[in-house]
Amino acid sequence: MSKLSHPVKTGKIGGGYLVNLLVLAFFFALLPSTATAQVWFGQNTTELTDRGVNYTNRDTGINNHAWVGNSGVLTNQARIDAATVDGGVLYNASNSAHIESATINGTGFYNYSGARTESATVNGGIVFNYLNATIGTMNLFGSTTHLFSSEVNNGSRIDNLTYYGGRYYNSYQGGTGTIGTLTLAADAANNAGNWGQVDDLVFASDGSGFMTVTADPNFGFSAPIQPTQSVDLTYGNIVIDWQGALSEGMEFSMLDLFSTDEIFGTLASLTIGAQQFSSVGYDSVFTYADGAWSGGNEVPEPATLAIIGLGLAGLGWARRRSQSRNR
Repeated sequence: MSKLSHPVKTGKIGGGYLVNLLVLAFFFALLPSTATAQVWFGQNTTELTDRGVNYTNRDTGINNHAWVGNSGVLTNQARIDAATVDGGVLYNASNSAHIESATINGTGFYNYSGARTESATVNGGIVFNYLNATIGTMNLFGSTTHLFSSEVNNGSRIDNLTYYGGRYYNSYQGGTGTIGTLTLAADAANNAGNWGQVDDLVFASDGSGFMTVTADPNFGFSAPIQPTQSVDLTYGNIVIDWQGALSEGMEFSMLDLFSTDEIFGTLASLTIGAQQFSSVGYDSVFTYADGAWSGGNEVPEPATLAIIGLGLAGLGWARRRSQSRNR
């Protein structure tokens, strides 16, 4: 810290001196802190070297680790095994650029110009994948403040995307990207962006995947995600939002929900209005008659379950009473 050009006089602190001290305190509070490096880069996580606010990596060696914080900027043109972005910006930019693992907690990550990132976990910030770039596996978390975009596509792709939350744009500024396999681990409606082209759709094995499909007697079914190749319904939960009047004899098949020809698996649950069905096969057919849908394994309502429970309890009591009489 440099010396003050006009030192404060010593003596009794009066109103004027107190104001001067407060002004000086405010001034030093505005000075940038140099205690935390903006960009760290090194051969392992315990021997990271401070490379300054802006750094370009051209090192093709292995075990390269990087951390980008505050307003730091790191441009990778070679190889990084593990990168963490905590408020800075990381560019993975060129055909020879390769990142094995990236964790994005805030600000930005740009994967472009033929670059490849094997795996990425996005907890916050903004991620762009464009211009023939590829991400192998991506886990997208967070609220709608988090954004993933495929911008000016030209072949950009995510091989496997698991959606836990956040805002995803598959098409942005006139370009479209491709998701190889999309795994839903949340409600698809949480995405305030657009899904764009998805080859294959699956649901998370923990049963957290959820989707609402709009149904209209005149216009058919409209699912928020329409895969081009296949849908695996296993572990999934789907709600059919029926719009329009219902009439006797109406029917639909689970095959009608998606336009792709390859649909397989068994849904964990299907909800239509107040009715819920479990273990619904991909080729199940539902028919509307007498004010209700039929065609699957309907889950009894709580009141019905209570009646069944009381009935079973009564049977058990009667059986015990009969046995006691016969002794």
